[in-house]
Amino acid sequence: MAKTSRAAQQKHTTHKSLTANMTGLVEPGAIRVDYRPDEAGKARAPIRPTKWKPKPTYSGQLAVKIRQPEGMIAEIPLKVTLVRAHRPRKSAQMHVHRELSADRLAQGVVFDQAPAGDYAVICQPKGYRPYVEFIQFTRRKGTFELGFPFHPARTPQEEEDLLRPGESHPFVENTSNFLMRFGYLAKDAQGQPDLLSEPVSGALRRFQRAFGLQESGTLSVETLVLMLEPRCAVPDILPERPLASSAGPPGVDSSDPIVYMGNRWDSFNLRYRLFDGTSDISNEWPLVRAAMDRWAQVSPLSFREVSGEGSDLEFDFRRPSESDYPFDRGGNKDGNTLAHAWGPLNGTVEFDDHEDWGSRSLPAVATHEIGHALGLAHSGVQDATMYPWYDSGQESLHEVDVRGIRSLYAPVYRHSGPFISYPLYAFQVRGGTDSVTIDLGAVRRFLAWGTITMIDSLIDLDRDNMSYIDIYEVDGNRTNWRVSGGDHFGSANSPANAYEGAYIGYGRRVTFRITAGHVGDLEASGHAIVLVLS
Repeated sequence: MAKTSRAAQQKHTTHKSLTANMTGLVEPGAIRVDYRPDEAGKARAPIRPTKWKPKPTYSGQLAVKIRQPEGMIAEIPLKVTLVRAHRPRKSAQMHVHRELSADRLAQGVVFDQAPAGDYAVICQPKGYRPYVEFIQFTRRKGTFELGFPFHPARTPQEEEDLLRPGESHPFVENTSNFLMRFGYLAKDAQGQPDLLSEPVSGALRRFQRAFGLQESGTLSVETLVLMLEPRCAVPDILPERPLASSAGPPGVDSSDPIVYMGNRWDSFNLRYRLFDGTSDISNEWPLVRAAMDRWAQVSPLSFREVSGEGSDLEFDFRRPSESDYPFDRGGNKDGNTLAHAWGPLNGTVEFDDHEDWGSRSLPAVATHEIGHALGLAHSGVQDATMYPWYDSGQESLHEVDVRGIRSLYAPVYRHSGPFISYPLYAFQVRGGTDSVTIDLGAVRRFLAWGTITMIDSLIDLDRDNMSYIDIYEVDGNRTNWRVSGGDHFGSANSPANAYEGAYIGYGRRVTFRITAGHVGDLEASGHAIVLVLS
């Protein structure tokens, strides 16, 4: 199959209705990725080729000074934030985000060993609104004297607000493009390009709410810094979700902090195909297989390489010289993106070969993108693998990542008797989630409920402790029906406090899920129970 054969799918991803026709009961733990015999020791960290040479990049002192109006008192504390906005091709330096403070405004700050490149410089004199300016730091130009508007801040919040609603600045267009690209702003709602309009302010509030920032609707310092960090190119809010009703990724919902792409694969046994690798390292494919194995260890999935047509997942490193190169060229113009993937039933995963994958965390990026290819979207949990920003997300799966993949791909248990009881374990080694699909063999009327038979407090019982069993799906359709709750010490309106006693319905395949709300404090086990009524 040619590399371009999926172009139509990539432009118009199809969404197949959820089904539950996967087969087999497979317990996590076994190696289910087809590693090569010599790859066991090559799947831990990038390995440079023998003839690889680092690309020389100038690093030196970057000095920032503030031009003061005449007669102004200079005894004003100053904080300067330096964020790298563009990286040269194959730059070995990771993302730069540094902060320095000075006791006196006239003193300025000096950043040592700053790599050459384009930067956003955010200046915050105490008692004044902050100001941002973009600079190009080179060997020839290392000192920057910035003209500061010195608008007094009336409140502590205004000391963090770069731009407020109704204000204009050329950078508003970059902000609007970011919000449109990742799903927070409708494409026809931008209006005047340099004006922070009400639609743009509303989009900023959605973005801030999604990732735990101060929900101000202004372009704050922390909002801009997060926007400039290297991230995944997949939108946070998917196009088919109604924008007006969304506060950002549903992954910030405390009751179920995961969100799905809309599809899942119909088989537990997935085939993958490898296209072009990268010259930065010699073990990119062992690292990618190890990323697949992380998902296989917590789900019934297995992965097998194929060389021709008929693959489910496809992996490719894309070069800027290619005519249909899909990424930005190392900067924030298009969102500072490093990789992206399409969910089922496309499964294409692409990495930006503008980057240096010997210094980038390919294991974390690959694990994140494979999560998309399996059907997971972004999570608002900062240390989750599915968090959109790679430098914060982890290659080791968080409990919300495990909850997501075990919810999509539950092992199938077939039983035709009138009464079925199946054990479930929300233990730490399983990521705090377990699931099973009970196949009744035919569509039947049934009564389903769950029991929690053991709760083990690992550390202490506090407000984030909860456990529950829910009838997650019936024949692939979500029910939102919880049938058993364990101890919970949250607020009175917590979604984990109220439970229906049992679920009565018609169907063939009933998917149960047990969840320990915070596996660091609590482990739980229980039983999924089905009584066939007809």
